[in-house]
Amino acid sequence: MSDDAKIKNKNAELKYLHLNMKQAAPIIIEKAVIEKENFRILDVRFRIMATMIEADLITVAVVGKILIAPNLQVTQHQNTKT
Repeated sequence: MSDDAKIKNKNAELKYLHLNMKQAAPIIIEKAVIEKENFRILDVRFRIMATMIEADLITVAVVGKILIAPNLQVTQHQNTKT
């Protein structure tokens, strides 16, 4: 679909991050995205989904080096589809 086309960027390395939100709120990730140039969300819908998930984990697609708040527990996965 068209959304998948936006996510699959030839020049971008797609990574899915599962962030533990027990110690931080989604708004911190949004601020980190804005403050850190190397931390970019490829598709806005991932950020929107992050605020809607009721579990402790959220999934965010990023490209480039990952720079987020040190209090976040990050597990890095390279997935094609879920």
